[in-house]
Amino acid sequence: MMAITAKGHIFCVFGNDTINTPIAKGDSVRMLGVYNDGIFMKYLVETDKGVRGWIRPWYVDMPVLTHSKKHNPNDTIWLTNIPETSSQYGHILGWEYYGTLANGAKSTNIYPTDYFPAFKDSHKYIFRKNSSSHFASREKFESNVIGKNLDSIEDKYGPVMQYIPSGTGGGEASVNTSVFDKSTGSFYEPVLTIAADSTVSSVRFGLLSDRNSWIWKYIPLSSQLIDFPLTSFFARSSLYDSLKPSEFCTSPMDKTWNWTKRIVIGICGLIWLIAIPSVACLLIHIMLYFRHSLYPLSDTAVKILISILTVAFAYYWIIVTMTWGEYIFWEFLLIASAYMMCQNEFTVLADEVPHTRCQKCRAMEAMELVDKDFLESEEKTEDTSQSHKLGSRTRRWQTWTQVTQGNSSWREDVKNHYETDTDWREDRYKENVRYDRYMLHYQCQCCGHKERKRDYVRVVLDRKYQGSSTYTTHSSSD
Repeated sequence: MMAITAKGHIFCVFGNDTINTPIAKGDSVRMLGVYNDGIFMKYLVETDKGVRGWIRPWYVDMPVLTHSKKHNPNDTIWLTNIPETSSQYGHILGWEYYGTLANGAKSTNIYPTDYFPAFKDSHKYIFRKNSSSHFASREKFESNVIGKNLDSIEDKYGPVMQYIPSGTGGGEASVNTSVFDKSTGSFYEPVLTIAADSTVSSVRFGLLSDRNSWIWKYIPLSSQLIDFPLTSFFARSSLYDSLKPSEFCTSPMDKTWNWTKRIVIGICGLIWLIAIPSVACLLIHIMLYFRHSLYPLSDTAVKILISILTVAFAYYWIIVTMTWGEYIFWEFLLIASAYMMCQNEFTVLADEVPHTRCQKCRAMEAMELVDKDFLESEEKTEDTSQSHKLGSRTRRWQTWTQVTQGNSSWREDVKNHYETDTDWREDRYKENVRYDRYMLHYQCQCCGHKERKRDYVRVVLDRKYQGSSTYTTHSSSD
């Protein structure tokens, strides 16, 4: 709980509308969370009358700590001098901002530094940016909330983030859900209008993110896949940030542990972003070793199944990661990883003797070489050659357009160029070779199924040097 130290207001941002609710000195509010830091910091609070919205830190009795070696390090600062701010979001205007120290002295300018509220474990109250507890298409969201009470909506679509009650028993509220509109390709924050009977009478939407909107509009089944229950499970983020900001880490051990967690989360996050579609290939690969699970399917049928599942997984995961907020160019890494995993499985199932998968009993890696029959030998004379690099020469230069204007002169359209000449020596030989041809016999160690193929061994009997010549290759870049 925090006491209000000066007459001010709690503000709620509903789309393009900002609603200010006056608060009086001496009132109290409950801290629900902290968003951002420093001059952009704001607290999500709730009053005893049910108003839930944002307040600037200089209106409440909650000191802050700077995390700077220059600006009052480790000093507790009360932000009692209310700065001049913009009318809509309350951002500080100007480049200077001061507070009052515990001894009553004026602090140094804390505008350039970061500061956080000075209470125990305040980092646990820091909100994640762009976090959503649920995702839904506009059609589904509207059909699920109109006529419903706020409690049931909160259970389904996340906590109420902002709420302004009206004098008639209704009010306006926003919940922690991102709503997708297929017609624009953008995600919106829903603003619920509560009627006097405590049910939602209408919904309007404020733009939350238009990232990738240019392609969202053309992705088939995007709304239906976003409404799929697992999409919200995979794509949502925690409301509060689980990682401690680096400024809060004081001891070497604390800093090491914090960075270790960040690195592990980063690696796991990258795997999560691009490797999930490969799960289909991995699952099929594992099932192949339990031969009865896919026994009716031939190798060709298994490859078709892998292709279908990988495309389906990749397509769905593109929807999930873009819903989460991934930029479209990252999806090419996702597609590339899925393609390479597919190709690797196709290599395992290649139609080559010996087959990795027995063509009769479907056992994996059960074909072994059991016999080798000599068929014939054939001698030939062949011309061969070998090339050896002797050296190379590279010439680099720049070109540009010199521009002069008044007393100033500068270069534009600067380009780097290079040319490389590489010298080679080619040695030529006359070789007498013998090809020994064999028939290789393979047998499945599980069922006895047999396969065979021809193979040969090339043996050089004699080699005579025929001479050498040199040549030069040329490469360049403009």
